[in-house]
Amino acid sequence: MVDWYFLDGFNTGSQMFVDANSLQMIDKKLFSRKEYTYASTNPIAANFYPVTSAIAVRDTNKNPNYDHYLKERQITIMNDRSQAGSAGLRNNSNIELMHMRRTNKWDHYGIFEALNDLDEWGRGI
Repeated sequence: MVDWYFLDGFNTGSQMFVDANSLQMIDKKLFSRKEYTYASTNPIAANFYPVTSAIAVRDTNKNPNYDHYLKERQITIMNDRSQAGSAGLRNNSNIELMHMRRTNKWDHYGIFEALNDLDEWGRGI
């Protein structure tokens, strides 16, 4: 997992924009669903979304001391393969992207074998 922190007071406001279908950026809010009432049974997994090509967050802080161009800031991370992503899950100032899970032995989760994907030279992906 890759985790980026913004240390200058950046606040995601628990909202992110993900390109889940390669056609448009869709806004997502942590611990919330538009389609149904959210029940918190697995809060970490429920707040990771498919990221096909990009994930973005906007700073909700409105600082009048900044000039016109810095009042609204947005961070966009573009990835080269589909991943799972979330933003603001830990402290409202981070973006997380989940890479491939790799284990050398069965971890008693998911399928009944190790997840050890190798490239053509035998190196871990």
